[in-house]
Amino acid sequence: KYIPTNSKAVSLVLAFPLLLVMGGGGGIFNYLGRGSKRVSCANPTRDIDKYLPKGGDKIAILIEDLNSGIEEVRACAARNLGNYKEDEVIDALNVRFLKEISPLVKSIILISLDKLEVMDVGLLERVIEESSSDDEDLCDAANKLLEDFNNKDDLFECLISPCCDVRAFGAGRLADYKTEDVARALLKILEIEDSHYVSVIIIESLAELGFDIVVEPLIKKLENKDTEAGMRFAIVEALRHFKDIRVARVLIERLRKDSNDRVRALSAEILGEFGFEEARKPLIKLLHDPCVRVRICAVKALGTFMDLKLAKMLLRYWWVQGNEQVNIAIKETLAEFGDEEVFAHLKELRLAV
Repeated sequence: KYIPTNSKAVSLVLAFPLLLVMGGGGGIFNYLGRGSKRVSCANPTRDIDKYLPKGGDKIAILIEDLNSGIEEVRACAARNLGNYKEDEVIDALNVRFLKEISPLVKSIILISLDKLEVMDVGLLERVIEESSSDDEDLCDAANKLLEDFNNKDDLFECLISPCCDVRAFGAGRLADYKTEDVARALLKILEIEDSHYVSVIIIESLAELGFDIVVEPLIKKLENKDTEAGMRFAIVEALRHFKDIRVARVLIERLRKDSNDRVRALSAEILGEFGFEEARKPLIKLLHDPCVRVRICAVKALGTFMDLKLAKMLLRYWWVQGNEQVNIAIKETLAEFGDEEVFAHLKELRLAV
């Protein structure tokens, strides 16, 4: 059912949305004719254990997110599913590709399938067949894209292309160049970029580059009142790469004032990972958040700061808050703490594992 593929084949598939958008006239073909080579997104990796709830079926959670109505959620799920070489994962990625309308998510699905070294041959043949039947020049242009594209200057040129797909592929590919000049170029483009999905790829590339110079510009964009929720989510995810007290303080502000529950939940998870004591009280206050998912993340994050006083507070919270999912999170967090007095209380509550 599935056959291994190589990066050139995937690059060909990734190129077709770009070519279809710019096809027809000679614009893209002239660009390719100047010797441009294959454009592909970076091959990002994520440690999903860092942000998925403990005790759950991670694959099932990611497959559920793959069908979310939010583009960034689907993109993140597609990327992380590339870490699991399971039949159900491969099936889910292929089915989602057929339904997907977002070029960003489609590209990430193909990257994940390539990472898993599997490809639905029918899907690949269909994309190639539909593209090749449109225009002979289109096939010639696609063949040019099969060449290696490793010239940084050409990728910089992609960043100013009028086609958002070209800009997205260039921004993703530049993540392979671990130099500050690349980070500075991406930051400049981020300031003027008007495409949401290109901006998300730029932010992810900046996080992968890992240079400290990107932190302040990302924080500034996060705090801009005009930055919409999906972009804020992407920036918070990027800030996960920079364990720093100034980042922690920015995330604490997200807990207090961000209107989006996914942003608040992700901020809580990262604060738990960072472990700065300054986050303890804001996370305790987050236990009263109206969103169940946020409260669960707050409980999990508080596990980092656990002591007997906090454990007893969570036991009292268990009695009054009343949500079963939150209670399960409390049980798991306290069970990991392992204090005998707390464990005795868990037994009384019939929660001991």
